[in-house]
Amino acid sequence: MNKNMERLAIGGGALVLGLLLGWAVRGVATYNVATETTTPYDDWRTYCPAAAVEQTSCEVMGDVVDPALKATVARISIVYDMRNKEKPGQEMIAFMLPHDVLLDAGVGVQVGKDPVKVFQYRTCNNVGCLAVTPLEPAMKSALRSNTETKISFTGAAANAKAQTLAVSFKGFNSALSAYERGEGRRSSMFWRFF
Repeated sequence: MNKNMERLAIGGGALVLGLLLGWAVRGVATYNVATETTTPYDDWRTYCPAAAVEQTSCEVMGDVVDPALKATVARISIVYDMRNKEKPGQEMIAFMLPHDVLLDAGVGVQVGKDPVKVFQYRTCNNVGCLAVTPLEPAMKSALRSNTETKISFTGAAANAKAQTLAVSFKGFNSALSAYERGEGRRSSMFWRFF
């Protein structure tokens, strides 16, 4: 290799290294730790609180719509439980349903052909009644592959029948990816480079 080729190779390598370093510095320098974001992805959306807020995480949420009423009846959320002392950062899935549900029956969730799993309500607040459970890797994988998923619940009225609604996955994978990227950026300086 002659001197000109050697200089060209060193110059090209220095240029590539400089571009990569500039890109990384741009990511860290422009990341605002006080900014929170909400981004819609069709039927799903992500919310990431400001990185300066501790003991919280990003969240991915989707509404379950009753086609007969054309109204949102339930909400599904996936979030990291940062306050769990036994398993900090464990990923959880939550189901928020209206106040007029039969609490003892819980909420049933069926993913694909798997048997229905029933989750008991943890609490009711001014928004509705909430059932929370750890998000198992098998369930997350099934959700990621858009496996048909249904939730079932029973109203509190005396002669109410169980109601089963399908979960829409339109935009789910994009929202889940954004949620994972957002949480990575909030909690790790490394991911802010990108």
